[in-house]
Amino acid sequence: MLATLFAISFTASCTGNRSRIEVEDINYSDTTQYVNFSAEFQFPKGNGKARKAIREQLIQIASDQINGLMDFEDEVPSIPTANVQELLDQCASVKDSMNAMSKSDYDLRRKFILEDSDYDQQQKDEMLSYIPSWDESISIYLETDTTSYCVFSSQNYTYMGGAHGGVSGAGFLTFLKSDGSLFSNFLNDDCIDALQPLIREGLAEYLSFEDEKVLPEDLADYLFIGEGETIPLPVYEPYPCSDGLTFLYQQYEIAPYAMGMPSFTIPYDRIEPFMTDAAKKLFLK
Repeated sequence: MLATLFAISFTASCTGNRSRIEVEDINYSDTTQYVNFSAEFQFPKGNGKARKAIREQLIQIASDQINGLMDFEDEVPSIPTANVQELLDQCASVKDSMNAMSKSDYDLRRKFILEDSDYDQQQKDEMLSYIPSWDESISIYLETDTTSYCVFSSQNYTYMGGAHGGVSGAGFLTFLKSDGSLFSNFLNDDCIDALQPLIREGLAEYLSFEDEKVLPEDLADYLFIGEGETIPLPVYEPYPCSDGLTFLYQQYEIAPYAMGMPSFTIPYDRIEPFMTDAAKKLFLK
């Protein structure tokens, strides 16, 4: 069994902005016969009140990501996590549980193969060699750093021996540097109907290829949304970038797995009428 726990400090690069935020890189990995488990976290450093607040929130979000791996159906209550060492201990504990679950899955698959009379021994040996191990990777990293706010990405990748893996997590998280609070008040509550043309345009662009143009009126052929139905906003909060607000849908949220995670950016000059006053003040400088 290979296991490594280490922490390295470095300064994250800016994304075309003047400000830089120093982060600590926390990594955990453990590979066994049955499961590959890894976690990579970036947390702000520094003694400032705002950065401490952002760090504490991200550690808790990371803890919730890890804790949620052990219950795939019901919402798992948050476990207070105070520091990095507690987070790493939690990684080790959940890895052990996933390893036991994966071994049980392996043993069951092996039993079915060995008892199947439709295959000869050579075929069985070949099938046994292809029983997959599980994979779990968790990440939180600094995406954007500006003078007034920073954006972190929270993501899980989980593969449990099925046809494909799945991506989850908390999405993109926008924190204000003034006080370390998590900002989520981007859009006016009553804007969904008026936003439909922009949402449809963005999704059509996402689904289009160089040799295949998808039109907004054809989206019902690609999405779970019927003709004329309102397309909801993503569960994930939008996040600011240099060009506008970016919207990201989770797998299966509005489209089949083959469509990936639909995303698009609406330029600020087009999304501005639908933004809250607080969001305009922060992101339209």
